[in-house]
Amino acid sequence: GLAAHRGAIALLHQIGAGDGYIARQFALEALGLGFLGGLLGLGLALLALIEIGAWVRVADPLLVPQPTLAPADLALLLVLPPATGLVAMATAWRTVMHWLRRLA
Repeated sequence: GLAAHRGAIALLHQIGAGDGYIARQFALEALGLGFLGGLLGLGLALLALIEIGAWVRVADPLLVPQPTLAPADLALLLVLPPATGLVAMATAWRTVMHWLRRLA
C-alpha cells in the first residue's frame, strides 16, 4: 500500500499533514486487513485439522484420540486474529513513519 500511494503520501506530507496522521491511516487499514487475514487463516487451519483428523481416524481409529478443546486452547485460538491485526498495524506504522522521516 505504501508503494501504491507514495505520491499521495508525499503530497500530504508536503502540505503539512502530520506524520502521525498519515501513519495512523495506514496502520488502521493494516489492522483491519491483518484481523481479517487472521480470521481466514484460523478458519482454514481449523478446517485442515478437522479434515486430517477425520482421514486419520478412518485409517486407524486408535491412532488419534477423541479431540477435546480445553477453554485455554480455545482462548489462545481466539487471540490469534487480533494479534495478527496488531502486528500488521505496528508494522505499517513503523514502516510509514520510517519512510516519512526519510522525506524530511
